[in-house]
Amino acid sequence: MAVGWLSPLNHAAYHMHNFGYDLLPRLWQSCLLFVLLIGLCQALCARVVRRYPFQFTGGEDDT
Repeated sequence: MAVGWLSPLNHAAYHMHNFGYDLLPRLWQSCLLFVLLIGLCQALCARVVRRYPFQFTGGEDDT
């Protein structure tokens, strides 16, 4: 059922053909879930990047 839910083809053609899956969530529910997951990934990436010790080498020295 998860493969049918995640398939873009199933979302595009769900109203015409249900592919045997009758209890799939609505398109807006799927989009909301994906937006939340993307937001979570962005927050985790921002947290990790803030803690990363960047060391830039090369270029001009100000001394």
